[in-house]
Amino acid sequence: MQTTSPPRRRPKARPEKSSIWLKGGCEPSRRTRVRAREEGVKEHPEKTGMCCDAAIITNSPPWLLASYPEGNLFQLTQEEIQILLAREGREKFLQGFTLAGTKCLLIRDNIYTEGNNTMDLRTKGQSRCSQEVTVVQIESVYLVMMGQKGTEGEPLNLKAFEMAGYIREAIH
Repeated sequence: MQTTSPPRRRPKARPEKSSIWLKGGCEPSRRTRVRAREEGVKEHPEKTGMCCDAAIITNSPPWLLASYPEGNLFQLTQEEIQILLAREGREKFLQGFTLAGTKCLLIRDNIYTEGNNTMDLRTKGQSRCSQEVTVVQIESVYLVMMGQKGTEGEPLNLKAFEMAGYIREAIH
């Protein structure tokens, strides 16, 4: 009778030691959170429980400059960006429009109001849960942030303004 050895177990993949944020749903350890706080690293938007997607777009020409690769805003088209940022014909927002293929309704439009420069949208999902979307103008680019399902608009707006401040600081 021939005996076989048990199958070898593969060692678990470990994140790189230099990586502060772990992927795959793993929570950072206490040591990692403390180190990140000491180094001044801001909390990853995905870990705050508020923001699930973000993108940076520009109007001239209408391009998606950066986005979270696993998010929905990665699918923004040039036509959607043109419609979203057009100065004329804004009354068509009242009937709704699509953003990255998701139907949205306009809640508040102050994107071209001096000193405010924000727009609030809400997705029209198939289920009862919808998501808040905030657009903030930063110089010649726009930050688009989508909240987690059930997130209210005010905390998302505050997070978007905070992120916009960091971007303005980096530009100047």
